[in-house]
Amino acid sequence: MVSCGSIDGASLDPVALASLAESVAVSGYGWTVPLDRKSYNILVVEEPSVRPDEMEQSVRWAISTMIDYPIADANVSWMKIPTEKLLPNRAPHIYVVASRREVIDQYRQVFKQAKL
Repeated sequence: MVSCGSIDGASLDPVALASLAESVAVSGYGWTVPLDRKSYNILVVEEPSVRPDEMEQSVRWAISTMIDYPIADANVSWMKIPTEKLLPNRAPHIYVVASRREVIDQYRQVFKQAKL
């Protein structure tokens, strides 16, 4: 199920979020909230050739000099770029999205206060 809604105004608060959830009739589903463009970095890096359980640490190390805040303060996620068929001789790369932990924690707190 996909539902979409928006909140007028510049900030997201628990009351507005709870009202939005009620108006689009969603409960128990995941949410996607777009961040302000200045709140995150999208980077392309060569995919580390490490075991899956070492991937997060390796990605963090790879981008640590590419962001302007300590890597310990970052939320980091990544996905493979599917280029094997088009560029078989090129090393595999990944998209990495990094955001300050405080930005994500603020949203997490709003969702918690809205009981979502």
